[in-house]
Amino acid sequence: MFLSGQRETLYEAGIAYPSAGTVVGDKTHVRHLRFRYAMTNTGPIPSSILADLGIVNASTRAKHRRSLIDEFDAEIDQYRGIHTMVLSDEALFRYATDELAIASREFMMARFDDVEIVIYLRRPDRYLESFYSQHIKAGGRQTLSGFVEQNIDMIDYAARILPWVNQFGPKSVHIISFDRRNLVDGDVVADFASRCGLAGVGAQEKQPNQSLSVLGCHVLRNINLMYRRRKSRRPDHLRAIVSRSFSGAPPHLDSEIFASIVGDIRASHEELLGTVGSSIEGPFYSMSDMLRIPAADRQPDGDELAELGRVIARSVVEAYEHSREASSF
Repeated sequence: MFLSGQRETLYEAGIAYPSAGTVVGDKTHVRHLRFRYAMTNTGPIPSSILADLGIVNASTRAKHRRSLIDEFDAEIDQYRGIHTMVLSDEALFRYATDELAIASREFMMARFDDVEIVIYLRRPDRYLESFYSQHIKAGGRQTLSGFVEQNIDMIDYAARILPWVNQFGPKSVHIISFDRRNLVDGDVVADFASRCGLAGVGAQEKQPNQSLSVLGCHVLRNINLMYRRRKSRRPDHLRAIVSRSFSGAPPHLDSEIFASIVGDIRASHEELLGTVGSSIEGPFYSMSDMLRIPAADRQPDGDELAELGRVIARSVVEAYEHSREASSF
């Protein structure tokens, strides 16, 4: 379970996980999604949430910032017996800039005595694989190779961590390898909770945001393509159906893709160690770990699996639309 689902347990221990910044439109998110948009005057905002945020120009973006800060301050004023507040959003890493880090520092240092930044860092190849699964869930239509080519900047870890180090100092930034073998109970939520002095939080619950399996990515990608051709929005129910039925390890980068980016991975890894290596805590992955991946894990999926994904996608959509028609009578 995410921290957002354990607010009462956290509060009893003197830790607050604010609701401010988690609501967009009629949907409540598990992360503080709105915080990044409020702390910057530039940068892209997904069209899927743009209208809900009410941001159409610089003026409305500034209004959103003031509104969010007011929400946080009102919630902070209600806290009693709280010694720690936790903000969480992977986008603060993915879209880190000097502007975002500077504005975040101004906001945090005006309200808190001390700020610690904890970053759970996946191996670059595994990060691309995991993010591809999320890309497909969000409606993406790219192949894995096309996605990697377009998003290779994602593995420039040093560029995303340095803004935070520069603003808060290396001693305030803690980089931990996202390797379940080294996490408390093999669970990132339990591991983070233990760093806050809590035991038994998160480890017993299954994480709801699991990756799509190889076949699951094929199925949902083809569903996304079908609705794109129809020029209509993919129903959220279809994401839920496929996610439940086809969760598992996401597609691995095959030998050809890996060979095309190994130079980028090596350069990123060396820069990470050279610039923010002092912030790394505990066992950490090495370049040789990525080069030793079994050949079986570097093989392409095959045309048969891709075709199966297309067949299942058509069947899922037909069954879904049939059930909707039947329910309308």
